[in-house]
Amino acid sequence: YRRYVDSLSHLEELSTQEKQSIGASVAHVRDVDEVLSVTSQALGRVTHQLGLALSPRFVDGRFEKLDFISLSDRKVLLALALQSGIVRSMVVEMESDLSPGKLATVCAILNERFAGLKVAEIQASLSERMSGMYFDEKTMGVIRLFIPSIEQLFENTLQTHLHTSVMPVALHQPEFLDRSMLSAIMEFVGDSKMLIHLLDRRKGENGIRVTIGGENEDGQFKSFSIVTSNYHIGSMVGTLGVIGPTRMPYPKLISAVDYTARIIEDSYRNKKPVNGSGG
Repeated sequence: YRRYVDSLSHLEELSTQEKQSIGASVAHVRDVDEVLSVTSQALGRVTHQLGLALSPRFVDGRFEKLDFISLSDRKVLLALALQSGIVRSMVVEMESDLSPGKLATVCAILNERFAGLKVAEIQASLSERMSGMYFDEKTMGVIRLFIPSIEQLFENTLQTHLHTSVMPVALHQPEFLDRSMLSAIMEFVGDSKMLIHLLDRRKGENGIRVTIGGENEDGQFKSFSIVTSNYHIGSMVGTLGVIGPTRMPYPKLISAVDYTARIIEDSYRNKKPVNGSGG
């Protein structure tokens, strides 16, 4: 199969219906994890393989702004927006009332301090950045109140999430009449850590990557082929693809994976700020 894949001079064009199926799955969805969930389902339907989508690491995103929104006398919504348009948020309950003016002042100070930095950079140097601030005692007191909540908000961004397509779609392949093959793919779906590790290692690569059978470094994937591509949302990178038997229609699968990655990228170039998971 490797010689065949390497010799491909033309890929199979997706049909208009297939392109519409993938494109429609993200057209009206705002939450990034929901986008990846419906995308993995669409990829599974179009390819008849197991569709996969790994979320980007939020900490690789570049800071745009932090908003403090008063919900009541003592409840404040913290909303962290990235330059890519993705937002994470959480509600904080304060021990005392805070005026909208004081919230606005503290928010402006923090936005100035964090401007243009990656979330990971802010997270690594938050205490140092805060210790270098010199404002009136009341303002510093409010800043100190919010620091644990900001740290928690950053902490909640460390996880990546894996989305897979519905299994019955992939199980139509005749290879899954073999119980060992069926057991192996069920294990992948049941233990997402294996697939997360597999996809996460491919985030530094460019273009489409196809690994066939024994080319897969992890022994549990040696009976399968894996086709993946990275996608970019601002400065963040995620990975999507399909996994299935080594006997698969590579020209079509490569086209489908590449098209899906580009659809996700295009959708975030055109979207207003969207919510990330959590918060």
